[in-house]
Amino acid sequence: MKNNRKLIYFIFLIVSALAFSKWLAVTGYEYIGGDGDFMTQVPMEQILRIQSDVIFDLHGAGQFRSFIMATLMPVSLIFYLFSVVGFSVYHSVLLYVVLFHFVSAVSMYEFLLYLGSKFNEWRDREDLRVRLAVFFAILYSLMPFFSQYYMPGHFTVLISGSVFPLLLLFMDKFFTAEKFSWKYPFYIFITFLFMASAFTNIGYFVVYFIIFAAYFGVLVILQPTRFPVYVGRGFVFLSVCALSCMWWLAGTAFFFLTSFNQQVSFSQETIGGSLRVAVTTSQIYKTLLGLANFHPAGVLYPIHIFLFILLLVPFLYFVSKKPRASILYLVFILLSVFIVTATNPPFSKIFEYLYETVPGFQLFRRPYSKIYWPYFFGILSLGYLGTISYLVLNQKLKTFAYIALGVISAVFVFEFSQGVKFIPFNVPTPYYELKTHLRNSQATRVLLLPNIKGRPPFYDKTMNSVGGVSVEPLVLEISSVSFDAENSYSFNEPMLDRMDILYASLMNSNNGTCQNLKEMGISHILLRRNIIRDLKDPVAFVEDRLDASSLLSKKKVFSNGEGVGLVSYEVNASCRTPIIAGVSPQTRVSYEKIRPSLYKLYVAFDNNASDKGLFFLNNYDRSFLLFSKSENKFIKPELYLGYANLYKFDKSQEGGEFYLVNIWQYVFYAGIVVTFLGLVATATLYKIERARVK
Repeated sequence: MKNNRKLIYFIFLIVSALAFSKWLAVTGYEYIGGDGDFMTQVPMEQILRIQSDVIFDLHGAGQFRSFIMATLMPVSLIFYLFSVVGFSVYHSVLLYVVLFHFVSAVSMYEFLLYLGSKFNEWRDREDLRVRLAVFFAILYSLMPFFSQYYMPGHFTVLISGSVFPLLLLFMDKFFTAEKFSWKYPFYIFITFLFMASAFTNIGYFVVYFIIFAAYFGVLVILQPTRFPVYVGRGFVFLSVCALSCMWWLAGTAFFFLTSFNQQVSFSQETIGGSLRVAVTTSQIYKTLLGLANFHPAGVLYPIHIFLFILLLVPFLYFVSKKPRASILYLVFILLSVFIVTATNPPFSKIFEYLYETVPGFQLFRRPYSKIYWPYFFGILSLGYLGTISYLVLNQKLKTFAYIALGVISAVFVFEFSQGVKFIPFNVPTPYYELKTHLRNSQATRVLLLPNIKGRPPFYDKTMNSVGGVSVEPLVLEISSVSFDAENSYSFNEPMLDRMDILYASLMNSNNGTCQNLKEMGISHILLRRNIIRDLKDPVAFVEDRLDASSLLSKKKVFSNGEGVGLVSYEVNASCRTPIIAGVSPQTRVSYEKIRPSLYKLYVAFDNNASDKGLFFLNNYDRSFLLFSKSENKFIKPELYLGYANLYKFDKSQEGGEFYLVNIWQYVFYAGIVVTFLGLVATATLYKIERARVK
């Protein structure tokens, strides 16, 4: 069986490669089951530099950073390794998709084998179970739900559905075993460790919590006498999951808990407010056919309907024969159907009530993207069991079943490979030219325009129509302020208020514009002509107003033959202020970056200075601390200019060396240590257990 497994894994790898063998990098835009574009990750080492930089941080004062850093595991890490080997962007994306589908197939295959082995009457039917598991695993790995999310920013969330079958296998073996073993807690720890990218969408955290709660509830219903055992193992399971995620969760949990009401409000006022639009095509009949929010132009659309009609017979057959064994998968299916249909009948009233009253439910802003995959998982699992159950009694139909499933799998693979086109997102050359220009101009902070009213940015065709996250701060590696959703989601109200005032003064040429620029620490303004949606004012109007301003100079346009347009303006010296400086003009301040998380400041106070203090023009937060080396103590900030940080000193203070740190950066490091210790502990306990068995 072990040798067969290796062969089957090789088959999965070949199938995954063949399914994407003809995919091409193009400049057009085409559908498969959803949007066929990709967003290349910014190099991993660059993300590490940016996301651990104290001065760069504007979002969540460090609390939100660890959440962003979680995207590095494993998605960015994989892309980084591909780049080290020397693969191009195109081939890196292609290899990632192949790897993703291979893991999905292996995960589902292992789960189905385990699922089939739980039925004593099928123990001698290994060949049947293995062959059917191969076909159903391929169908799972190529299910259209995955193909809808080959788009910018969605690489991460796909992992949740990909490894879920394997995770459920580990869970079930752990919970249902007669004797307690550390083997599967260790496996669960490793699995969760490599799922951090998926959980960067907090909605998937909620989805997994719902699924685990449903699983636990079904266990208790089926075997109520083992309730104490399940509670004890449930505690171990949750502890292992928490320890595995602590490296990024430690710095994030406090942020989400303290700002929960604001998050709910943000969700309801923005994307949540258009929930009905998001579920327009999620009617009950489409959801049951697996077509909720599935683009009808997709090549897999008719195949998918045919597949579900075909699976309906074995599905219903197994449910009627073994209803008790079907409960868990029916629960997964019903949960998915209920949440995916959302505000559509027949569950609309119940869903709306939960959406308005239950904490965390507001995260289902686009339900089908969060919890549709358990539906596919449940259908395919019961379809697999039903097919085995039926063929055991009707062995003459085995050959027909193999041929039918083989044809369906082959058609899926063939359709995936037929000229489907994807768009690898490459950062256009003008961005790097702009990056060099800003460095040469000693830029300290850039204001990104146009004003998109707290919405996600959407770029035009010069950027392959990508959207969702501003690429400029990551590419330019410079402190930036913008009107994007990232700022709104971070709830930096004081800074947002100041930005609104600054924008109004720029557009109206008010007398206070110079002072507003100084108080925000803006050195350059960048107008992105390639932003095309949710604009407060047209780009041409904004450019005219900036051109007319006497406070801006050295306008420079960075473009290429494809029409990328980035317009840079330099703020006049009289309207510029360093991000870190003395309150008194007589105070001399210089600083150097020891490492991204630690800045060393040299401060010299003039005896005639009326006010001995430093300001730091980042959004006010008490987690920004200034450490005095001479006094060996931390100085907490006070509110400055209504939004920034002020550090006051005693009149006798002579100055000297100081260090600017963000306490949440060290919480992040502490979380890494806790996760590492958790890994060592679970691995050690498992090793000791194995030694005892031997």
